[in-house]
Amino acid sequence: MNLASAFYRLSGLGPRAAVSDVTPSTAERVMGGLRRRYREGTAWTYSIRLLALFRAFAAGGLILENPFGRLSPPPKPRPLMGPTLTAEEILRLLKAPRVDLPSGLRNRAILEVFYSTAIRLSECAHLETGDLDFSKGTLLIRHGKGGKDRVVPLGEEAIRWVKRYLKRVRPRFAPKEERALWVGQEGRPVAPCWIQVMVRRLGRRARIAKPVTPHTLRRTCATHLLEGGASAWAVKEILGHADAKTLSRYLRLDLRRLKETHEKKHPRS
Repeated sequence: MNLASAFYRLSGLGPRAAVSDVTPSTAERVMGGLRRRYREGTAWTYSIRLLALFRAFAAGGLILENPFGRLSPPPKPRPLMGPTLTAEEILRLLKAPRVDLPSGLRNRAILEVFYSTAIRLSECAHLETGDLDFSKGTLLIRHGKGGKDRVVPLGEEAIRWVKRYLKRVRPRFAPKEERALWVGQEGRPVAPCWIQVMVRRLGRRARIAKPVTPHTLRRTCATHLLEGGASAWAVKEILGHADAKTLSRYLRLDLRRLKETHEKKHPRS
């Protein structure tokens, strides 16, 4: 539905109505209807266009008084975060590396850590072997955003794949004095840009239409935790956010999905 159709539907006026037929009460009815019946992004866009249109009508002398003159658009919606992966897409992505190859086993371990911990790309690239605590099932993030350290949970599947990498691959790649967790075949730590490219490539191999990046996995982990019942405070601590403002984007997405489910499933919707 376009702006004209929405306006006629909400105003009660027909397509042949004159601009001068739009009264202040009609304008209020239209603006209120936009807020109630449309998504906040659509409501904001339509409201902005209507206000601009009737300002132009008044400036051009088509109407003596602007019926929208005392009205304001709804608050501009904050953009939602980027795409997240479904559980089925995550499974396809995790299975994309060729784990029969040393590099593929390492790449599978990296993906598992991303999805298990929601750490940032730079945080993953700078991990050291001493940051792992398998007995506690945790991972130490040193000098994260804002220069702060934090400890995040490391799930059993991620631990299993990291252990396999440490036993079968890393000793073949890394010299004994190397502390970096992730190393390439030449024995040097892998760079963040290399990890970024690797994740994108595996996303294409898994035939996932959405853009797949380390940050996609971070968003996906946080969203899946919230959908699984994790508290906002716990997810905030895992993500390493100083406050809950950034997390509000995840919460808004979660609430949107809840509302869509409610509308589809509730007998009175």
